[in-house]
Amino acid sequence: MAFLIDDMLVWLADKLQEAAEAEMYDESAVRASLLNLQMRLEMGEIDEQYYMRQETTLLKRLEEIRRYREKNRQFAEKL
Repeated sequence: MAFLIDDMLVWLADKLQEAAEAEMYDESAVRASLLNLQMRLEMGEIDEQYYMRQETTLLKRLEEIRRYREKNRQFAEKL
């Protein structure tokens, strides 16, 4: 019985990690933020300076996501 509980806890921890990574490394969320940022600039809600700072941050994040995914793809290919 203890082994079953241990297995269930390991399975749950794996699922939680997968869900967290999926959310953390979701390109679509970053792209949506970039689009929203562009719309706010065009509507005059933010100025160009704020836009540039936020865009830089989001583009860096997008690059991090892509590097992470490439690293994982290469790792999976080695298995």
